[in-house]
Amino acid sequence: MNSTEWVLRHSELRKSKPKTLFNALRNAASRTTHPKAIEAETIHDLVDWMETYIGNRHIAAHGAFFWEPTGKLRVNYWHVDKSVTPNRRAIDETHITKELVSEVIDDADRILRSLWGALAQLGAVPAEQK
Repeated sequence: MNSTEWVLRHSELRKSKPKTLFNALRNAASRTTHPKAIEAETIHDLVDWMETYIGNRHIAAHGAFFWEPTGKLRVNYWHVDKSVTPNRRAIDETHITKELVSEVIDDADRILRSLWGALAQLGAVPAEQK
């Protein structure tokens, strides 16, 4: 795949629904024959994690964040309430704590290191410096 094809494919996937992207990642991991490729199991574990926590991504990307007069941070967000039929959209809110922020940063760091390591195996980026 040349760079133009890569950019076009990247744009197409970037605009995809998460489920489409997750399926594409799983399929790519299962089909790879490159000797330095990251193990399919690692990619599958990463996709499983992303599927589990996709709601957090949606809250971060689309939530409305507010500082309360008490100095606390909260976020309001819409979600699909599947407890009723037909499903309906409902608004919810949660408080953002330092512990939650630290956990999310640690998760993002783990994902970034995993992907950087995979790219380094392919020689696409320098190996991680510790």
